[in-house]
Amino acid sequence: MDIVKEMELPVGARSLVPMRSFVKRCLSLGGVEGETARRVHTALDEALSPALVLNEGERKGHLTIRIDINETRLRVTLQDNTDGAELSNGAEQEILKEALKPRREVGYSLLRRVMDEIRYSYRRGFENELELIKFL
Repeated sequence: MDIVKEMELPVGARSLVPMRSFVKRCLSLGGVEGETARRVHTALDEALSPALVLNEGERKGHLTIRIDINETRLRVTLQDNTDGAELSNGAEQEILKEALKPRREVGYSLLRRVMDEIRYSYRRGFENELELIKFL
């Protein structure tokens, strides 16, 4: 069964419950079940939750989550359409320093274990998108 669903969420902790419900509902509608569904749901929660609550009070805008499932793969796209306040005040150096550290965080490790492909695309002021693919 092919399913394509999209949800727009304002930045903030209040969006966590609707996001989790949306992901769970889409996985069910798309026929992703059992252990695969649990692993994917947990991995997506690890990826999406920080995006919703990072610098919550400083950012304005929304995140768009798109879930596209067909018989061979699950594709989740997260578009960050916020104002980018997290990059203000010289934070670029902190982000670079963090990005160069060995990956010990649970979220990244879990994403790499569960998902088959991960793509991140960023162009300042134009694009901030994470794409996750799991072959079924």
